[in-house]
Amino acid sequence: MSKWKSVVLVAAMLAALLLSPFAQAEGEKVVRLTQNVELDTLDISNTGDGYATSMMALLLDSLFRLDENNVPQPALCESYTVSDDGLTYTFTLRDSKWSNGEPVTAADFVYSWKRTCNPANGFENAFLFNYVPIKNLAEISAGEADPDTLGVTAVDDKTLVLELTTPCNWLLEFLCGCYFGPMNQEFVESCGDQYALSSDTLLTCGAFKLEGWTAGDLTWTITKNEDYWAADTVNVDAIEYQVIKDTQTGIMAYESGTADYVILSSDLVDMYRDNEAFYTAPTTYSWYIVPNFQVPELQNVNLRYAIGFAIDREALVNNILADGSLAKYDCNYSDVFFGSDGTEFNSVRPDFWKSDKEAAAAYWETAKEELGVDSLELDFTIEDTESAQNVAAFIQSEIETACPGLTINLKVMPKAQRLDDMENGNFELGLHRTGSSVPNVLAKLGQYTTGHNLNYAFCSFPEYDELYNATLVETDPEVVWNNCLDLEEMAQRNAVAIPVYRTADCLLIRPSLSGYFHHLVGVSWDFMNVDIAE
Repeated sequence: MSKWKSVVLVAAMLAALLLSPFAQAEGEKVVRLTQNVELDTLDISNTGDGYATSMMALLLDSLFRLDENNVPQPALCESYTVSDDGLTYTFTLRDSKWSNGEPVTAADFVYSWKRTCNPANGFENAFLFNYVPIKNLAEISAGEADPDTLGVTAVDDKTLVLELTTPCNWLLEFLCGCYFGPMNQEFVESCGDQYALSSDTLLTCGAFKLEGWTAGDLTWTITKNEDYWAADTVNVDAIEYQVIKDTQTGIMAYESGTADYVILSSDLVDMYRDNEAFYTAPTTYSWYIVPNFQVPELQNVNLRYAIGFAIDREALVNNILADGSLAKYDCNYSDVFFGSDGTEFNSVRPDFWKSDKEAAAAYWETAKEELGVDSLELDFTIEDTESAQNVAAFIQSEIETACPGLTINLKVMPKAQRLDDMENGNFELGLHRTGSSVPNVLAKLGQYTTGHNLNYAFCSFPEYDELYNATLVETDPEVVWNNCLDLEEMAQRNAVAIPVYRTADCLLIRPSLSGYFHHLVGVSWDFMNVDIAE
């Protein structure tokens, strides 16, 4: 490091110490975490953001919670029984309180689930319920039944009954997700459209309570909930959060002691690889280029192929990211779904996608002829994080090099704006990340069906929809498995999403921390039982 850079780093570290947004009382145990994007909502019905779900896992208990071995353990559910035919689950709730002091009841679950599943609300996470065969849910989702007929009932304050149409051997894993948590109806409705947009408009019943947060904030704090039913397992007094988009600033915060957890960019990985604080592990989060099928030119499959085949994914992950990320060639998640013989889903069939610039050039020539153009410009919508901009610049260069005359214009914006534009179809190409919220292969494949709220490509393939819908109600595991393989192959060949890379968590975690753990599915990082060595 040059003398000038050293001076700048020291000055920045001193500034970080002097300007820290948090004040810590003497003797308190406080963990300081960072993330690179703001939170726009904490409504469990309407957020798929990984940071938001990790936060809600600390603020809101569901019926169950995954332990460090990914095994569901009772949370708000104290005990449960299953009928002999596997179609009726009866959950007995433990004593617990909302942050306003009111008891959490079975009716809170009933309200929450019906609210999310009501198609009139248009909530993002309604699709997650579709993979649980809840009585009347299919009819409700199709607009053929009243949401109040959903097969979930509050027998009394402590007894929740769930009725299924077919047995579901992954049910408990699903019910670990915050999306299946409770909501207090009176409170939610009193907040109107401001619900879950600030700490004042959010009720919680988890290990921590939220303080001083409004959507878009760069700093906030969660504090230990002394009324939590398992408060004796919560080891710290508070967790402080900072949004830091620039990696160098994050490193400075770590080095100065104002952050205990920071994400590393690729240019810093080698510098810290041998540091005892260094941690790396693959995730299920994957980045895709999403083509907007509403753009006439992008309805041309050869154009989509040209874009996808132009990208040297191995060069991207090895030379640009260099953080343990993996090249991706499929349209589903990796290392999550396995057949009855232990075979990993994405390893069964060869992928359609590959990196081949000669093929990309040939597809581009065919696309130009079919579209009747000699050149074309496409806007590429990306978020303003350092990593996303580096990846997008590489992709831009790869496409323009392999396909002369195809110009890619980068449109950089905050993540919330990027998501809003993509959800509303106000984009041409978009760089989008998804991760596995639930342990079911159909969850990802469903995002490519007509009208799905996460179908940001706005694509529609009747043959795909027909096979997908048939698979949802299929009870033979082997048929389901083979249908899913067919759906995956169809998604790739239709180029509904162009896979780019699978992320790895590459970060610094202060060695004095313990009691946290990492999941591939659902909540990536669980800090509920985090502790700090004296």
